[in-house]
Amino acid sequence: MASTEAYAVDEKPLSSRMSLETGTESKTGSADSQINPHSNTSSATDTPITNAPTDTQNNNTTIDTCTSIFKEVESILPLSCGHKKRRYPVTVEEVKRRVGPPENMSLNSLVAYLRVDKTKNVTLKQDLQDAGIDPAPKTTVTSLCSRVTEGEAADLTLSIGKLAVTTIPFDDITIVALDHQYPDISIGRLYEFREMLQSLVTAVKAHSGDFDLATHGMGFGMLDVYTGILMQVTEKEIENRKKK
Repeated sequence: MASTEAYAVDEKPLSSRMSLETGTESKTGSADSQINPHSNTSSATDTPITNAPTDTQNNNTTIDTCTSIFKEVESILPLSCGHKKRRYPVTVEEVKRRVGPPENMSLNSLVAYLRVDKTKNVTLKQDLQDAGIDPAPKTTVTSLCSRVTEGEAADLTLSIGKLAVTTIPFDDITIVALDHQYPDISIGRLYEFREMLQSLVTAVKAHSGDFDLATHGMGFGMLDVYTGILMQVTEKEIENRKKK
């Protein structure tokens, strides 16, 4: 009979590693505080930059701080039927991510992304130049995520995570493929699965930065939500088998 001690690598509760309600491994806020959910060189699970200062800008002022709010835009989706749309701050760094790979947004694409009147292209072009942003000549990647700001993408992920927490009956889910006669062996396999899943997610994120950028942070956020669901089921199964 196998001992579970060899598998007990990490027995921290799920909430300390992965939160379904945030969809990320680190603490994330709603769009009211989450201005910069991810960067070009890190995953969406990094701690966001919050309470970014707003620089006063004019045609003669160049924005030189990565947390400066370039523009506030309306959400694509209303909060609920009959309610006003939320407004999200878009930072200079967020716009730079849009004009960089893989999307390489052009001026016309930024007009749509920033909800700018098409008649004000010249003004937007000047504002971008003042912020040190050079749009690409041609957008290379477009999708249903193209107009969703990073703040709204974070909120959508947060909402789906909360739905998972409130609608999935985790206590009723049992992994039937495990050996019920030998709980300690089953627990060992669950520990192995948990560690393999964490390693797999880490490996996927390490090679999927463009995917996360193209989805404006929703890619890694949703990956964390669904990983969190599997981890929650695994933790519950470990807990139940330890009681036997």
